[in-house]
Amino acid sequence: MRHGDPRNGHRYRQLCGWAKATFAWACVYCGRPIPRGHAQGGLGCTLAHRIPVSVAPELALSRHNVEGLAHRACNSRAGNRMPAPRPQSRDW
Repeated sequence: MRHGDPRNGHRYRQLCGWAKATFAWACVYCGRPIPRGHAQGGLGCTLAHRIPVSVAPELALSRHNVEGLAHRACNSRAGNRMPAPRPQSRDW
C-alpha cells in the first residue's frame, strides 16, 4: 500500500527530469517561457497533468498523463478541472 503524495519520491523526480528533457520550456497554459533553474514564486516549473493528480493519484507517475511543463502559478490556477471533452466529428 502506498502512503503519502506520489510526487514526493524518486520516481516522480525521474519523471520531472524526463519531462524537462522532452517538452519545450514554455507554459502549456499561458505560453510564456519557463525560467530554468530554481525560480521562486509562481514562475517555478511544474508538470501539467492531463488528468489532475488530485483526481487520479495513481496516474501521477505516468508519462502518458504528462501534458507538458507549466508555471507553478498557472498550474495552480488550472486546479483540478478535467479537460473539456472534444467535440465528436460527424459522420457524413
